[in-house]
Amino acid sequence: MVYSRQILQRILCRGLVAGFALVVMVCGASLGEARAAMLTSSLPPYNGPFQPVGGATFNVGTLAFAIPAGEQIITATITGTFGNTAAFSTAPVTLRLDGLQIAQCLPGAPCNTGSSASTTNWSFTLNAANFSLLTDGAAVLTATQDGLGAIRLGSTVLEVRTGVIPEPATLLLLGTGLTVLAAKARRRSR
Repeated sequence: MVYSRQILQRILCRGLVAGFALVVMVCGASLGEARAAMLTSSLPPYNGPFQPVGGATFNVGTLAFAIPAGEQIITATITGTFGNTAAFSTAPVTLRLDGLQIAQCLPGAPCNTGSSASTTNWSFTLNAANFSLLTDGAAVLTATQDGLGAIRLGSTVLEVRTGVIPEPATLLLLGTGLTVLAAKARRRSR
């Protein structure tokens, strides 16, 4: 099969542009990943006082971390258990992170009745709209007691993944540059 010079130039040009775009995508992702950080903050188990009625709010503790300069939050997840080594269950309780409800143990649920032979796990993944709660590098965990008993919580762990997120203007500039290069190469091949 014999190709004309113009066809070979077009194939080469398109291949170079596609290859360059692929290299930029792969290298850009690698660089972002290389600068990514996993920040972890934890609180020890919590044993609140016995309350004959609900309604009291207790400060469980502050989760603190430092976001590296120039990086933004990509993901954030907080996990823990209802119950701990003192008791497998807890009083009915609502947990909040800087005012955002993240977990709840309802009256009569296994986390409240102690009907299981172990603690009850809970987990909450923050979405991008909630990341603003964490940008100051600290988040306060509170527990509001919703019924009779004592609040028992296991260790609480907050994991925040950060990284460099390319600005839209940078991506637009890169795309424009690739388009101009492709147009010039195509013009030369005519």
